[in-house]
Amino acid sequence: MSRKTISIFSFAGMIAASLWALASPASSGSLGPMEGQTQYLPIQSISYEFGSKFMSGYFVQEAATCFVALMIIEKSDPEAELTATATRVRLVLNPGQIAGVDSEEGYSVNLTCGMDATTLLVDVGARDKLVALQALALPDEQFTGGTSGSDE
Repeated sequence: MSRKTISIFSFAGMIAASLWALASPASSGSLGPMEGQTQYLPIQSISYEFGSKFMSGYFVQEAATCFVALMIIEKSDPEAELTATATRVRLVLNPGQIAGVDSEEGYSVNLTCGMDATTLLVDVGARDKLVALQALALPDEQFTGGTSGSDE
């Protein structure tokens, strides 16, 4: 075998291994109305159903922030003609920041930018629980008008 042939097989094997590694975690995100948390790496496919909504997207790390791109659409009968259009949502989250998406049935998805923006945590569950988690993550100055208890 020539060096060129070996290089081609090595490259193809590397591509196949990369696709296999991405396929398994990417398909694990659809929890429906169940509760749970999943951690994603950059460019992994994020896909969830919550209430009457379906959400699909990914995130990338840029300038120590999580750039999140999502498409959200109403779930519908696959046999019926599609009458709704998707909404594209773009988020820029600093590490520790949380964004929430709610359905009218009381289900929510929280997206939390991980440490150093290297991961994105996705929580799925009841809206009340996830809104409370989001409020706990806000800094004290959000509630006290600018200071967090210091008299400086």
